Order: sequence, then structure tokens, then C-alpha cells
Amino acid sequence: MASILVYYGITANSGASRKYWLWTGGIICLITLLLSLWFLSQGEHRVLFFNQWAFNLFSGSPKTNGPVLQWNTIGALLAVVIPPLFVFAFFKNRIGLQIIAFVLWLFFTGVLFLSDSGAGWLAFIISLAFILVCWRKWLIWVVVPILGLLPIAALIFYDKTEWLRTTFSAASLIGRTELWQNTFTLLKGKAVVTGLGLGAWLKVYSSHYGNTVPIVHDSYLQLCCDAGILGFIAMVLAAIIFIRLSINLLKSSRRNLVNWVGIGLIGSIIAGAIFAIFDVTTTITYVTDTGYIYLVLPLLWIGVALFVVVLMRREGEVRNNTVSNFRQL
Repeated sequence: MASILVYYGITANSGASRKYWLWTGGIICLITLLLSLWFLSQGEHRVLFFNQWAFNLFSGSPKTNGPVLQWNTIGALLAVVIPPLFVFAFFKNRIGLQIIAFVLWLFFTGVLFLSDSGAGWLAFIISLAFILVCWRKWLIWVVVPILGLLPIAALIFYDKTEWLRTTFSAASLIGRTELWQNTFTLLKGKAVVTGLGLGAWLKVYSSHYGNTVPIVHDSYLQLCCDAGILGFIAMVLAAIIFIRLSINLLKSSRRNLVNWVGIGLIGSIIAGAIFAIFDVTTTITYVTDTGYIYLVLPLLWIGVALFVVVLMRREGEVRNNTVSNFRQL
């Protein structure tokens, strides 16, 4: 319910001034910046040859005994925040805003690289490829071969490169696959309709398969466990609506900054959808000594709300231009 209120709180202000939206974007970037610094200084990370220096910079900082960000947690956040910043930094905009967006984009991209989040890297690369193809259609003949060659190169050098085996761990993928298969087994019969109960995956899974990780590592499976067949149907309908709205926006002119912001947000949602295959980005389960706390994360709702605001503002601009042209005639 809180996330729904966040969504409507954002969309209800679709007609607000440019300054309002700059403040909104600035607050999101500030939160992301603080979380990035928190991860570098406090987070649970994997130290490899290319990121060891960064974590050494914060080795003397005071440490907390509370929960900290894990590499995939910061990877999910950055993969979603970076695409709109990329659009603001490299496409039509005011020079001052472009410089700020470029600096933030460069820093967040660097932190994503240092995080060693394989899923975050994958989501980032695909969202960036999408934006580049939207910019110049002919780049599809460059982007697609590169996207095809990258996994081939990774497979060739996988056994010879330690950091590849760490970042894209086969054991981790096998473990996730086992989680998914067992969860599908739990969802058979009546559970297909009702799900396992809101936030109940950990309890149900542990009772059948013993102690395990606190999440199912797949946002789509998590939704089915929480909401059953109704949740799955809602997800499919939402995907269809999103695709239709995105196609309409992509058919429009690229001269309008609002449309470019929309493309950046589409890239964000694509990145989030890809990352959601490998981890749960809509909820978090915090395990304590006495049990666990199940929380809903509003990141998806914020991204979708901003995308809807872009569509509403674009529709308003089209209407205003039509009226203006009619008056000129």
C-alpha cells in the first residue's frame, strides 16, 4: 500500500514545474550516491584485482554492526538509475545539467563496475545497447554482434580467468536453478492459484528443504509465491501495457527532451526486468535471530511512476502544440 501511495504521489504531480522534477531527480541521485559510498565503505563485497584499490580507500572508515549492502543489491540499484543519467548526459539538454549528469553517470558506472555484480553488468549493457539503438538505428548492426560475441568470449576464457569464475559463478547459477526448481514444485496444485502466502516463501521452503537463503532469487517467482495466479496475470497485463506504451513513445520524434527521458526510463525498466531474473528486486527479507522481516521495495513503483509522468507530460505537450498550430492557422 505504501508503494502504491508513492506511485500516485509521483503521478499526481505530473504537471509540476521543471524545477520540481529536477529536485526529484536530484534527491534520487543523492540517495544513490550515499548508498554507493555506504557500499564501498561498509558493504559485503568480493575483492578482485580490479576493485581492491577502491575498497582499500575506505578500509579505515568506521564499520557498522547492522545490515550492509551486498554487491548485487547496489548492482540492481545502479543498473536502474544509470540509463536516465546517460540520456541526460549525452543527449539534448542544458549544458550545466549535462555536466552534472555526466559526472554522476561516470561515478555510478564506475561503482557498478567495482561492485562486481554480474547481473548488474548484464542489465547495464543491455539497457545501454537499447538506448544507443534508439539514438541511431544503424547501430543495431554493431550492438547485436557485440552482445553475441561477449558471452562467447566469456566462455572461451572462463576457465582461464579467475575473476570471470568469481563474477559469473557456475555454482551460484546452479544453486539458483535448484531454488527455482524446488519453488516450482511447491507451487503445484492449489498453490498455483493462491501462492504460498504473502512473504511466506522462506518459511514454506525451509519446512520442505531445510535452512536456505532468505530469497528465491527471482522477482517473478517471488510475485507468484506472494500473489499466486492473480499476481502472475497482473504481471503479464502490466508487461503488455508497458510494451504498447513504449512502442508509441519510440515512434515519436527524438527532438523532444521529454521523449528522450522516456527512452532512458524504458532502459531503466528493461534493466530492472533483466536483473529481476536473477534476484528479488521488489522485496527484501531481513533475517534476524528471532525470525525474519519481509519488506517491499518501492524502486519499481518509482520507475514506473516516472515513466507514466513522461507519457502524461508528452501528451500535454502534443495537445498544446496542436492548439498552437490551430491558432496560427
